[in-house]
Amino acid sequence: MRWVMRCKIFVPLLLVLALAGCQQGPFKVSVRYDTLGKLKPRAPVYFENTPIGHVAKVVSTDKGEYLVELAIDPVHKDAMTTNAKFFIEEDPLDAEREAVLVRQEPPGGTALKEGSVVQGEKRQDFFNRLMKDLRSRSEEASRQLQQSMQELKDSLSQNSQHLNEAMQQSLDEMERSFQEFGRSLKSPVSEQDLKKLEAAVDAFIEQFKSLSADVQTRMREEVLPKLRSNLEALRRRLQEQGRKDDADKIDRQLDQLLTI
Repeated sequence: MRWVMRCKIFVPLLLVLALAGCQQGPFKVSVRYDTLGKLKPRAPVYFENTPIGHVAKVVSTDKGEYLVELAIDPVHKDAMTTNAKFFIEEDPLDAEREAVLVRQEPPGGTALKEGSVVQGEKRQDFFNRLMKDLRSRSEEASRQLQQSMQELKDSLSQNSQHLNEAMQQSLDEMERSFQEFGRSLKSPVSEQDLKKLEAAVDAFIEQFKSLSADVQTRMREEVLPKLRSNLEALRRRLQEQGRKDDADKIDRQLDQLLTI
């Protein structure tokens, strides 16, 4: 009888222990950083925009560094490889906090061992991040203008009035100017390039009047908004450089574009 009672107690206990052993805990890896910014414990960890874990704890070392322990969901531990790069960046889901973003560069690599300590990527300083963002936005605005112009030209039928040669030259000159401004964001806008752009915009405004009504309508809907966006970005850049007179010239051209 006592043996039966012991079995009733002992067997469930074995089952509990077996189940506990099957419940795998988070995969731990530590990342060494020189600076943390606003990164804090419990901050999320992402891999390819998918949440895969969180910051378990942050410890400062006697070398003036920070050791950030990451707790990764076992389902996603394949992201923890020798090719993984660990960046501290703005949380893609919450701009008010920072997160650890993991990227495999290149994809793949050998799996890291539990408890590995790896070197984190250096943080970009604020200026470099700002310049990267401005360059990206400038290039995108320029690309959209070029795409809109190409779509407009492709859509014109054989019987429609095509863009005349002078108009095309003005558009090409504006496109070259915006591309040049985008490539040289760290440098002041040159007076020569600015004058070329102003002349091209003035010529465009004058030539716009000679276009057929249907082409003018398409230009107002698809091209002018992107052209104004490019000029507005340039005006803000000139203001930041303290070039009020040049910014005012662009402002006047923007006003003209609103009325054509």
